[in-house]
Amino acid sequence: MKMLIVAIAAAAVTFQAFGDHHASGELTLPKYTQSIQGTTDDLGGYLEDMKAFADSGVLQARGAGMAVYQINAGGNDGAQVLTDFYYPNADALPSPNIMTQSDAHMQTFTKNTRGNVSKGSTIYETIYSGGALSVETRVFVATRVKALSPDYATKLKLFLKDIAVEGVPYGVNEVVSGGIDGETHMIWFGYKTLAHALKDRERNWASNMKKIAETFTRDDREVLGRDTVTSLFVLNSGG
Repeated sequence: MKMLIVAIAAAAVTFQAFGDHHASGELTLPKYTQSIQGTTDDLGGYLEDMKAFADSGVLQARGAGMAVYQINAGGNDGAQVLTDFYYPNADALPSPNIMTQSDAHMQTFTKNTRGNVSKGSTIYETIYSGGALSVETRVFVATRVKALSPDYATKLKLFLKDIAVEGVPYGVNEVVSGGIDGETHMIWFGYKTLAHALKDRERNWASNMKKIAETFTRDDREVLGRDTVTSLFVLNSGG
């Protein structure tokens, strides 16, 4: 299935290079996210296509947002790019008629000249977060898990609050539909740079592993994989 064709279920508004983002300095987390992993023969061209669609302004009134990320490590089945679409509420999701009523959608998502191939799509709901997500947050380290116990989410929230570090925002997304390898939750941490992420790991990895062992058992969850991504373009949801 072609990556751009899969994206017809998503909406976006005008987006720009990260450095030109809102002057407020803080981003708003969405209620829902559609996350699409894929490959492309022409990443620069893909970004141009997405910007042209976003610059049409056709979906600004919906208050949605989007981001395109380079996958630095991980990725499903060789995926190299991650495209997220952000929705502040359920009403912001696209109409089922969008592909027959929106020229911008039809022009953008019914063509594929970049060799784009989807490697999986997931709809998430944000269920928990902590820390301030600033415009300087460019790198995200995510862990995908499969919950095995009914109280896993409660344990997870308490654990994340306990290990929170100043300057490192975090969140938990629950799978609504899709998910890779039985994934039920995705836990993410945000950093300014890859160096910031690795230095945080050097400082806190040992103590965090100890707390994980004290908090969770094998019956609570199964860790499915970890991914690291860097944002290339972003627009704040609801911005």
